Amino acid sequence: MGVHVLIPVFTKVELTSVGTETYDFKIYTENMPWENVNIFVAFAPKGKASYEVDGAGIKAQVTWEGNGVYLASFDKTNFEPGKEYSVWCRFGADWVGSGNGGYRFG
Repeated sequence: MGVHVLIPVFTKVELTSVGTETYDFKIYTENMPWENVNIFVAFAPKGKASYEVDGAGIKAQVTWEGNGVYLASFDKTNFEPGKEYSVWCRFGADWVGSGNGGYRFG
């Protein structure tokens, strides 16, 4: 008899719409403890390390949509046009790269 431990993971970050003032994203997860959890998403200039995200990132707390999906909106004016950003997610204490590569805005 074994013990199976389910580890919360971020599986995908998807740009869903570009509003007049915001970029809107869906964050897909597995094994995340539902709606009563603090999850954050950040965009930091490409090349930053996880310990640099708090100081260099554009952050937003996400809202729960259901079934492992969360929503986040970011003010467009926070992004430098043409600069490439990496996506970071946080559940708990540490920032982790989303594995989505980079985004270039503007």
